[in-house]
Amino acid sequence: MTTHPDHVGTSQRVLDVWRAELAPVAREWSLLLSSPEIELGHGDLRPAPGAGAASPLLAAQAVDLGAASAAEEAPDLATVLDAAARAARPTSGSPDAALATLVALLGGAEAVNDRLRRGGHRTRFTADGGSVLVPGEQAETMAALTGNPAYEVALPAFLADAPSGLAAYLVADAVLWHAQGWTTATRQDGGVLALPDGGDLTVHVRATVAVPSPSGARPVLDDPVYAAFGRALGRTLPLLGHGDLRVAT
Repeated sequence: MTTHPDHVGTSQRVLDVWRAELAPVAREWSLLLSSPEIELGHGDLRPAPGAGAASPLLAAQAVDLGAASAAEEAPDLATVLDAAARAARPTSGSPDAALATLVALLGGAEAVNDRLRRGGHRTRFTADGGSVLVPGEQAETMAALTGNPAYEVALPAFLADAPSGLAAYLVADAVLWHAQGWTTATRQDGGVLALPDGGDLTVHVRATVAVPSPSGARPVLDDPVYAAFGRALGRTLPLLGHGDLRVAT
């Protein structure tokens, strides 16, 4: 665990909440959480398959290309962001296909990865929509998308539109931008929650599932790991003084 020494007590209580929720459904898990109250990192934060959780890095790259290129050279941003929105939600039915479309729109995997490399990122993509995602880079990108006006155009692609995953136990008027990743063995959810005082809470959680989902289960909606993500965030908010963002249970 890494955190500011002034907030060790709060951080430990937060970790206890996440551990209690995830232990029954995950073999291992990692968490990044940043807010005005605490900075917290826990677990294995090395690169791993990212699936749709990696889509914010591609959306940010598309915005950067649009700003730097002549109009005819830049990808069509509306098309890119539509694909990003589908990639960020496993419920869309084909997040990998949406990621593959995103990579193609941005010039292919070699071009995408070269830009990431030049930007100091270790996240990488393949042409078929596969990715190796660094959790910290997803969290940093989501924070940039929500904190830099230049990226505002990309935010609708990641606005929570259903009470699932991290959004499951938030009040109806809470504003959460997030991207979810689903593979056979892992679940991820990462985003930024707007706080009433004008600040924000950035969170990224990744878990290796203890038991594969049954055949026919709907990603996110029927998944116990995503449900645990939502409960853990809901229980965390009162510990940070933001209990008004959690639905009454």
